[in-house]
Amino acid sequence: MDTLSRYLDDLAARLPREPRLREEILTEVEAHLRARARALAQQGLDEEASMRQAVERFGPAEEVGDALARVHRGGTWREGLAGGLVHLLAGLVVSVPVLPWHYGGPWLGGWRLPLEIAFGLATAAVSLGWGRRRRWAAPWVGYGLLLAFGLAVAAAQTLARAIWPLIAPHPDMGLDLTVPTLAAVVAWVPLGAFAYLRLTQRDRLSGVLAAMALVPFYWSVLMLDEVTSPPRYLLVLAVGIVAAVATAVAIRLGDERQGIVALVAGNLLATLPVSHAAIYATAYPAVLLSVGGLLSPVSVVASIAAYVAISTVLLLGPLWFQAGADRLWRRATPS
Repeated sequence: MDTLSRYLDDLAARLPREPRLREEILTEVEAHLRARARALAQQGLDEEASMRQAVERFGPAEEVGDALARVHRGGTWREGLAGGLVHLLAGLVVSVPVLPWHYGGPWLGGWRLPLEIAFGLATAAVSLGWGRRRRWAAPWVGYGLLLAFGLAVAAAQTLARAIWPLIAPHPDMGLDLTVPTLAAVVAWVPLGAFAYLRLTQRDRLSGVLAAMALVPFYWSVLMLDEVTSPPRYLLVLAVGIVAAVATAVAIRLGDERQGIVALVAGNLLATLPVSHAAIYATAYPAVLLSVGGLLSPVSVVASIAAYVAISTVLLLGPLWFQAGADRLWRRATPS
């Protein structure tokens, strides 16, 4: 391997993971180094010596790569707001149609289904239009995958209800939706795994941004299922706001590590009040670990700690999945 190829390989290891952006940077650097090497060759140096000197003058690959990554990774606040908007919209779709009923204004209650349809169409449009090219679209892809999961479950349950009268030995037997629901989950898992893997291979921050739709948002909706309203819907809206802010900050920072830290911090900020409400604001605590069957400081602290730990592991799931896939690929590919 010649000097230029080694330098470009070392440089590529420090650049953002997005293929098109990385290719543009490497092409520009290669053209610059070749032009400088030609200028040095005119001074009497041979081809290899001129390229080696051009590379030395350009700077170490680690330092140059890190500097270029900082320049190209940083997003704008506009992109950050575009990425965070989907969390805010999700929180509003869940909470706004219900809140006026509790405060004496039921006029908005009938708009829930139209709002959900509009949100689903917007999510699908952004995911299909920009999901593979823009980091800010990764959160929309996350909700698109969540929408696909919901549609798969609904389709499986509808099909089960349609064919149940044809196969039920007794008309009065109840319809068990467990099997069709599990079938929908099994059908969705490969799609979700493939999408998360592709996002994370391109850009690790994009993979975690997409996971924010599941954790903390959807996770919080499930945990608050037994909490009475309006606190339940106010908390869902608060989680949407926190997720939106954390997403905007992560995209604006641009750096993968800093962005992931911002998302983990946002998840922590959202999960603490949700876990508290899931324990104290319901007769059926969703996250209370059984410690003697009673509320106690030990059970509450252990439950909140477990909730935060599990949600953090799930949020970083795309990173674990990518690491596992890379390890399997290296084992399957002969060196």
